[in-house]
Amino acid sequence: MTEATDNEYREQRLANMKKLVEMGHKPFGHAFQRSGRLADIRAGFEENKRVTAAGRLLTIRGMGKSTFAHLADGSDRLQVYASQKDLGDTSYQAFKLLDMGDHIGVDVGRRAGLAHRHVGRHRRERRWRLRPRGGGWAH
Repeated sequence: MTEATDNEYREQRLANMKKLVEMGHKPFGHAFQRSGRLADIRAGFEENKRVTAAGRLLTIRGMGKSTFAHLADGSDRLQVYASQKDLGDTSYQAFKLLDMGDHIGVDVGRRAGLAHRHVGRHRRERRWRLRPRGGGWAH
């Protein structure tokens, strides 16, 4: 990655953080009570059971009024689905400003027949890095 690209990435993360602050979110979060590690949540799966999960945001893919993301906590990965309909306009706009590498907490519930969990609410735990990770980064 070139220095120019690295600086552009850093500036975009800073701009996203500034927008989140303007929306009333603290740039560096605090403790989040979770139901367990992601592996435990997956092992204890029950249809329509709501749980709280936390982890590092590995991927985020926006698709109009919906966003898919992957969280990891060292024990497992979890795909989550956030929609403007479920979160509301303001909270969904904040979710879209999250960056890969951020630590977030989510309140999720699995809907019948779907392989991912629907986000009911979210909170960013902390801004992890202002610089991109190298190609050898493992979660």
